[in-house]
Amino acid sequence: MHFQRGSSLVVLQLSVILIALASVQLSAQDVSKTTAAPDHFRWSESYAHELNYDHTLATANELSPELRKALSHAIRKQLIRILRRKDDLDDESPEDLNKLVARTRIELLDLNGDGNPEILAQANGIPACGATGNCSWLIFEQSPVGLKLLLETTWGFEVIAVRPWKTNSYRDIVLGAHVSATERELDLFKYDGAMYRRDSCYWRRYTGDHGEDVKIPWVARTDCGKDD
Repeated sequence: MHFQRGSSLVVLQLSVILIALASVQLSAQDVSKTTAAPDHFRWSESYAHELNYDHTLATANELSPELRKALSHAIRKQLIRILRRKDDLDDESPEDLNKLVARTRIELLDLNGDGNPEILAQANGIPACGATGNCSWLIFEQSPVGLKLLLETTWGFEVIAVRPWKTNSYRDIVLGAHVSATERELDLFKYDGAMYRRDSCYWRRYTGDHGEDVKIPWVARTDCGKDD
């Protein structure tokens, strides 16, 4: 009888251990798999940031000479396209364009969890930026055959928020434009398997319908309009 009770206790302990291990394994799988976005749009200024004005293509020490050269070429190519669409290219001399490329802000961030960071690039200076601080954005992916463009915006944004959930294995991105002291345009971008595409647009403001201040920001979905 004593042996049977001891055996039952051992079996019970093993069962508890196996259940715990299974739970840990399941949790790890949940974290590693692609996460789905919530049903409603979420935004917090605390999650958003501008890229560092002092961390540029010219000053980023973590870039190898080869990567810096490739980025310089890729950013220059895209800025020419952007400025041409804005009818601002003719006003820029080759020297001005070189300076604009060199001071482009850079941040490395792994968007798809493969251990190889993507490159976020935010323009830094007129005409690639507006007077209110909204600037064109680029995102590049490093690949064995070179840099692949994942995102390009002609229209400007001030801040970026990289969300924890993913679409097609890449984290969703929200770009926020400065409209006024109390208003911000928010554009949600999702990866479609080839590039980041604008998925939906929102408007956030800290004033009520009659101009009164509100403690909780008002966020509503709006029409995105035509891409530039």
